[in-house]
Amino acid sequence: MNLSEVTLGQFTDLMLRVQRGEAAHAPSLAPALMPAEPVAEHLRDLSPADCRARLRVLQNEALSRSTRGRWDDVEAREWAAMDLGVRVCLLILAGVGDDFDGLSALADRHWREVPPPERNAIKGQVRAMRAAMAKVTSLAGR
Repeated sequence: MNLSEVTLGQFTDLMLRVQRGEAAHAPSLAPALMPAEPVAEHLRDLSPADCRARLRVLQNEALSRSTRGRWDDVEAREWAAMDLGVRVCLLILAGVGDDFDGLSALADRHWREVPPPERNAIKGQVRAMRAAMAKVTSLAGR
C-alpha cells in the first residue's frame, strides 16, 4: 500500500478496521485502541495534494488572523524578513536580471507586488539552494 495515494477517509477506515481486529497489522503497529475522531464529510475524499493545498490556505488564514491582517501569507512574511541584500542575491541567482538598481527596486517590493514569473523563479531557486545546502554543516559553523 502506497500511503501517498491513500485518502484521509481510506486511512481512517483502515485504522478503524485494525483497531477492531478485522484487518491484519504488523506487530510493531499494534493498535492502541485510541478513539478515532470522525472525519468531516467534505474532507473524507481529499487526496494528499488536496490536503496540502488546503493546509496552505488554512495556514495563510491563521497567519492573517494572528497578525491582524498585517501579513497576507507566509511567503510574504518570509520575503519581508530577508535582508534586502539577500533578496537581491536571490534575484540574481534566480536569473531575474543583473542590473543592481532594477533588482534592488524589485527586491524592495512587497512579495505580492513581485510578478508571478519572478516569484516562481525565486521559489525554484530557494528549493534548489535548500537541496544544495542540506549537507553543508562545517561552513555554517563558527
